[in-house]
Amino acid sequence: MTNRMHSDSWTGSDRSQREAGSALVVALWVIALLSLLISAFAVDMHLEARITSYQKKRLKSEYLARAGIERVEWLIAKSQDVNPKEPDYEVISESWFPRAAQLKQASTLVIHEELGEGEMEISIKPEPARRNVNQLSANDWRKVLEVGDIPEEMWDDLIASVLDWMDGNNDKQDGGAENDYYESLEEPYKTKNGPLDTVEELLLVKGFTRSILFGGPIDPDAEEGLNVSGIADMLTVFGDGKVNVNAAPHRVLMTLEGMTEVSADDLLAERSGEYLEDDSDESPFFENMSDVFERVPGLAQQLSAVLTTVSQIYRVSSKGNWGEVDHRISCIVQARPKGMRVIRWLEGDEFSREQ
Repeated sequence: MTNRMHSDSWTGSDRSQREAGSALVVALWVIALLSLLISAFAVDMHLEARITSYQKKRLKSEYLARAGIERVEWLIAKSQDVNPKEPDYEVISESWFPRAAQLKQASTLVIHEELGEGEMEISIKPEPARRNVNQLSANDWRKVLEVGDIPEEMWDDLIASVLDWMDGNNDKQDGGAENDYYESLEEPYKTKNGPLDTVEELLLVKGFTRSILFGGPIDPDAEEGLNVSGIADMLTVFGDGKVNVNAAPHRVLMTLEGMTEVSADDLLAERSGEYLEDDSDESPFFENMSDVFERVPGLAQQLSAVLTTVSQIYRVSSKGNWGEVDHRISCIVQARPKGMRVIRWLEGDEFSREQ
């Protein structure tokens, strides 16, 4: 009897210990789960705080970019009323006058301003600093392809194809392409038979690749192939076809029939002010075509038909930055007496390559 009571007491003790151990395990599991929940909650709060911070910065950078576009419209409006050669002495001391005068002379204008913790970068370039792709002759195309480093053996087929694409009929040139080619592709489409709406539309034309447009290896599959500079940076679909000598880069100048390396270098030197005295207050930019031929006497007279010193269409880029978050706006605008008209608009944190 005594042994059974002793055994029962041990059994009760063991049960109590097992219950206490189970309770401890449960408690540890609860603590572990609570720790995981708290950690997950903390991570979630941290992520939400970062997302909120990013969204605030993104909104501020967007406002800065839009403010840049408003600044451009204001400067374009101001530029319509200024005369850089004979300025109004009531406005010559205004902070905006030099920039408005520079726009009036159809030269590239770059603005960088810091606003609190943010900054704004604006670029205004006359669009006639490029060749209008819809007005290029076969000879013009040869010059463009030459400057773009495209192999000469490819020229004839590329030119025939792009002229077929735009010519308004279905008569195929030697080496060109019409509907019979484009409709046989894996993803068929028809020939445009009209002017290009964008420079990137050339990628639809037989023979034109991203490397030909934007530069890169002419044959991506070759281990040691030829790298080309591309042609897209020299082309536009806007303007009357004349090239602005106050803004055109050397590459674009060299696509003009009759332009020599010497004349192009002289043009760039003149408009950079290289030949002006250090204390001169004269503007280095060309006032008109008479001024161009007077200051660059070796320039071929035939170029008077394709050169200009004015611009009414601009390529505008405005980037707002706040706390390493960028927002960009890129657009084509046309100057008007009291501002500008937007022709094309592209906006976002990142967008496809805009040449």
